[in-house]
Amino acid sequence: MNINKVKTMEKNKPQSKNSFYFTLLCMCFVTILILSNIAASNTININSFISLSAAELLFPLSYIIGDLIVEIYGFKKARQVIVIGLAITLFSCVFLYITTLLPSGYDEYNTVFGFLTGGVIGITIASILAYLVGSLSNAYIMQRLKEKHKEKKFFLRAMVSTLVGESLDSMIFITFCCIFASQYYSWDKLISFVITITIVKILFELILFPLTKYLRKIIRKKEQG
Repeated sequence: MNINKVKTMEKNKPQSKNSFYFTLLCMCFVTILILSNIAASNTININSFISLSAAELLFPLSYIIGDLIVEIYGFKKARQVIVIGLAITLFSCVFLYITTLLPSGYDEYNTVFGFLTGGVIGITIASILAYLVGSLSNAYIMQRLKEKHKEKKFFLRAMVSTLVGESLDSMIFITFCCIFASQYYSWDKLISFVITITIVKILFELILFPLTKYLRKIIRKKEQG
């Protein structure tokens, strides 16, 4: 291989080590996961058929960030962020549970976080299972399509990976929520939840795609600086 070509490839490869942008994306990703787990205990009933979790207003951002990480830094880095997100989510759940055991004298605190009924614990279990399958599927498909299309068809990669990842995520999440947090989720609304959540997430990413594309361009340019 031509030496100049090798040097050019190395120069254009994003240097994720000590990267401000990679760290920022990672921090945003983890923050969204923690907030989503807390917000998920509240469901929004639009009508008798359409229902969704409050977390769905925020969680789709994690898929957008995941797409950016795969696109710029690769599947390996995305997988590391997903594992880090899992570990911190587990830690936050355990810590919140421990705080409810302290003699504070405020039962309202337990009620807010759902620990008196076990809601947050059950939802967190559901979220973790769905998160692992959905996020890894999204990142894997994104990477495979990128290997096939190179830098072309970014929109196709983003939409297809989101469709598969979000569908699996929603199905697993709602199913386990019905098992572990039946006070918030009922089996008779399983299908409506899955369909609604999947559509909302895909529309969310579709609407924000111009911003995703812009951030991809800016961050890649800064990293290759």
